[in-house]
Amino acid sequence: MLESIVLEAGVSDWAQVIAAIGTMAAATVAVVAAVQSYRSAKQNNETNEQMVRPRVVVYVDNSEQDISFVDLVILNEGGGLARDIRFTVSGDDPPMSFSDGSDKQLSDFDVISKGIKVLPAKASRSYFMLSTIGQVDEILALQSSLAVTYANSNGTKQYEDVFDLDFNSLPKMRFTKEETSNQKKLVGEVKKIRKVLEKTQ
Repeated sequence: MLESIVLEAGVSDWAQVIAAIGTMAAATVAVVAAVQSYRSAKQNNETNEQMVRPRVVVYVDNSEQDISFVDLVILNEGGGLARDIRFTVSGDDPPMSFSDGSDKQLSDFDVISKGIKVLPAKASRSYFMLSTIGQVDEILALQSSLAVTYANSNGTKQYEDVFDLDFNSLPKMRFTKEETSNQKKLVGEVKKIRKVLEKTQ
């Protein structure tokens, strides 16, 4: 009889131990599942954000009108609208040809000094910047960059980046600073051409 009671007590204890282990295992599995679910949800949110976030890029490019003209291009290559875009010039301040015929710096240009309120996804803006005629070497020597800050469509998240204005990456310029008399005449016509181009944009 005593052996039977002891045996039953032992079996009961083991059953409790096994039940406790099972409970702990179930709790561990639940915790692991919750962590995995959280990580998966976070990854999905990050992926969705990358798909719909704005991504503003700034670079210089040859104008469609002539390889000797350089445009400043501002592109939102992201999937969402960019809001309140601001720019800061660092390094050399590149020359900028204004439509009124004056020659100033890039930092004086309204788009750079005042920014852009909104730029839709996949949209771009191109601005005539300068002519390389007669000043190729000077332009290629510039070490300039633009810092860009902007927000997403509802203004809840801020982004920032810095882009070098890489004039050296442009195709080989057609003119050098050793101008012939014909090139000198062409230099004098650049401002007139520029005004016509800006009116058509």
